[in-house]
Formats: sequence, C-alpha cells, structure tokens
Amino acid sequence: MRIGYVLGRQSPFSFSDARSFTEAFATDNIDARGPAPIRHIQWLQPASERKASSDEQFVEHFREQYDDRVPIWALTELLDLGQLSFQYRGLHQPDAEEIIEGPLFTTAWFAMRK
Repeated sequence: MRIGYVLGRQSPFSFSDARSFTEAFATDNIDARGPAPIRHIQWLQPASERKASSDEQFVEHFREQYDDRVPIWALTELLDLGQLSFQYRGLHQPDAEEIIEGPLFTTAWFAMRK
C-alpha cells in the first residue's frame, strides 16, 4: 500500500512516532464532553493486535530476524481499509496528498472517509 511507502521514507517505524502525524491525531482530544483517547494510540492498538495475531510468513520473518519489529510498508499489508483510512486521517497534508496521487486511490474516496 502506498501509505506504507510514503511514511516509510521517514523511518521504517514512523507509524509509532507521533511526530509523523498531525497534532490533532497525536495529542489529547478534549472537547465539551471531556477528554477522548488519543487517536494515534487508538490506531496503534488494533494495528499491533493484527500483527500479533498474524500467521503470515513475512510477519514470522520479522519476529525471528528483527525482534518482532515490522516496518510500516509490511504492516500496511495486514491492515483493513478501515484501519488504513483512520491512519490516513492523521497524516500531515503533504503525505496525504502524495498518497492520493498514487494508483487505486481517489481524493473523493478519502474525502468521504473524513
């Protein structure tokens, strides 16, 4: 998935770095109803669960050879479209624009997801 390659240029593990995402995605969300969970953590937890429960051969390779650290371009292969869309909403504008310029994605589809 293109999202993995765009984020992967920053670092193979940029998905775990809050600086890779907008401030609104990576910090406490407080509104009239009170504090809400940090969206970055809301995204990381199910992504980590998908990785932990995967029996894919490439994931096993990363478990054995790289201390269970899976780079973003491999992790995106495990995620469903809902998880990818949620992650996309937290990206910085230049990264988001680069992703939608690629094949298989349209601005209209991602705009509907926001």
